[in-house]
Amino acid sequence: MLEAMLTLVQAFVSSRLDYCNTVFACVSSQLLQKMQVIQNAAARFVTGVRRRDHMTPVLRELHWLPVRQRIRFKTAVIVYKYGWRGGLVIGRRTCDLVVAGSRPGRDAAA
Repeated sequence: MLEAMLTLVQAFVSSRLDYCNTVFACVSSQLLQKMQVIQNAAARFVTGVRRRDHMTPVLRELHWLPVRQRIRFKTAVIVYKYGWRGGLVIGRRTCDLVVAGSRPGRDAAA
């Protein structure tokens, strides 16, 4: 029964939290908190813990990252998978990635 509930939650809730994660990378803390409340409710549904229980151990038990870390992780995976191949293609445009601390247009040997 637990496996079926976990599958349903991952299909309907987790997939919606993960949808367009890169867009959520720069949203307000208020919106992230609302998303975290949804994830916590889903975790409570799956595990049956009370509303007053701490959620961090429950999320760890389910191997779920909190929403803020989840967004960072998914964005990092996208950059790793597609960014190191000469740019990220979005539609017909190619987005060049700039590494923090690098200076575009400068020769590395100079």
